[in-house]
Amino acid sequence: MAYMRAISALKAFPFPIPDPCLDPPDIFDSALLESRLSEVEKLKGVGKKVFSLIRQFYASKKEKEGRIVEAKVIRRDIAVYVMNAFTELYGIGPIGAREAFNSGARSFADVLHRGKSLATHLSAKESVRILADLRIPIGREECRAITEDIMKLVRSVLPDEVEVKYEICGGYRRGKERTFDLDVIIGHGEPPSRALHMRLLDEMKSNGLITHIVNVSTPASSLLDPEPPSTSTSLTDQAVAVHIDIANIVVLPTLAAAGNSKPIHRRVDLVFCPLRVYGATVLGWTGSMTFERDLRLWAKSKGFNFSFDGLTNLAKESLVETKDERDVFEALGLEWMPPEWRNCDA
Repeated sequence: MAYMRAISALKAFPFPIPDPCLDPPDIFDSALLESRLSEVEKLKGVGKKVFSLIRQFYASKKEKEGRIVEAKVIRRDIAVYVMNAFTELYGIGPIGAREAFNSGARSFADVLHRGKSLATHLSAKESVRILADLRIPIGREECRAITEDIMKLVRSVLPDEVEVKYEICGGYRRGKERTFDLDVIIGHGEPPSRALHMRLLDEMKSNGLITHIVNVSTPASSLLDPEPPSTSTSLTDQAVAVHIDIANIVVLPTLAAAGNSKPIHRRVDLVFCPLRVYGATVLGWTGSMTFERDLRLWAKSKGFNFSFDGLTNLAKESLVETKDERDVFEALGLEWMPPEWRNCDA
């Protein structure tokens, strides 16, 4: 996290840093480089350790290398190389990759030979089969087209009178041109339940849009309803779970959604939430990680708990209604920040 915070500070540094490798010799200014580095050293989040690495990087750039010895050693470590490769398999995180390496696996073939599924509900064979597709980034136009196809099927299942809202989040919402997975938040006015959300997923699968339902999870949370039943005087009775389901799926877009080229498998995370926390869910899934972490720390300092399943007033032990993400900013005494300004990670 210390490195992530330092990277965020560097990304936000408002002045260009002269580059010994990229700047033409007649333009490169070594005195300006030293001046800029002295300013970087004072940035909040850039400690002595990180600054020594920055200094090492620019010092080596004078020899046209631009390297950090520690990073070079890590890149040459076979264990790191293999485990990074295993994390490319859908559903396998760092822990699963380490377990596979410790069991003796050194290649995808080793994983297949063991016949063990390292993913949650996706076999190793299927993970390897669709890997080439998932390595190809998704453009913004295809993101929108896939989402439109998803929402058509969602609306075909829900009654016409039910309010439905959706937002494409993640890197897409922060303005990135390409992403490797698609995060779609779907808020609706129906009483949320796993059964309802499985009906929606089954409809998408029966229509051929979903090829794999990798996992469906419900984060454990128990927040207070902002409008508890007036007949109930028990705090326990008033406490209701904010039911959010997260579906990790793989879709095969329609020909039109794929831009009339051959459709390939795409990773999609669908997040179903009640409308009363829709704003918090959108905000929580927009990112970036560093921005979200600092937002949670700020909320805590103001007497709130913030996560993608809602904003809670800790003193009142109640859920703050957040139908729009601006409601979260307002409750926390912050000016709304456009998603494009939240790209704080590397």
